[in-house]
Amino acid sequence: WYTWLEQGRDITPSAQVLDAIARTLRLDGHERTHLFGLADAPDPTHEDGCYAVTDGVRALLDKLEPYPACVVNGRYDLLAYNCSYQAAMCVDLDALDPLERNTLWRVFTDPATRTRLLDWDTTAPRMVASFRAAMAKHMGEPAWRCFLKRMLDASSEFAEIWERHEVAPMQRVRKRLLHPEVGLLQMESTSLWVTESVGIRLVTYTPLDDDTRTRLQQLASAASRPAGGSPR
Repeated sequence: WYTWLEQGRDITPSAQVLDAIARTLRLDGHERTHLFGLADAPDPTHEDGCYAVTDGVRALLDKLEPYPACVVNGRYDLLAYNCSYQAAMCVDLDALDPLERNTLWRVFTDPATRTRLLDWDTTAPRMVASFRAAMAKHMGEPAWRCFLKRMLDASSEFAEIWERHEVAPMQRVRKRLLHPEVGLLQMESTSLWVTESVGIRLVTYTPLDDDTRTRLQQLASAASRPAGGSPR
């Protein structure tokens, strides 16, 4: 069933069948949402807000303002993020299709993201290596296999890097973003486990210089929506 849905076959499984598939395959919340999205069916068990992200984590995201912060899993799905993260990345994440709310996908398929990411040549391979390391624990899971196929089909550059078979652990890295409104942002990312068993982590970006600190404050002040936003 899952494979047929990913292939776009003309099938119409009921919500009960989809729920059984999700339970049998032990899909996490994000994977379950993806499954119901493929079938264009509402999930009767869906609750407002993001799966696997507690109210405490959401409060922490808010408190980290004006520093950008997000919660991701091993596939780089964005599970939650604060206002400053959305402003720094210069994209309305709330408006994106859930399948596109993934940083690995955006790094390889969105030209604007690539232009703003000044160290793309080193960042992209590191992300692929981290994804490969995470996938080693999920090789038999349909959601992971389907996401990998989607990446391979969408980007020849991703496919070439994937064939290098490099792996990399979670690590602290420097990121340089060229923001169209405030200019250069030089930050350091720090990752903390939220739920290590399923690879969910909190990533915070702290400024490396005073100019970046000031620019992040400007972005946070100019944001048009309340802090603590998250995917719906």
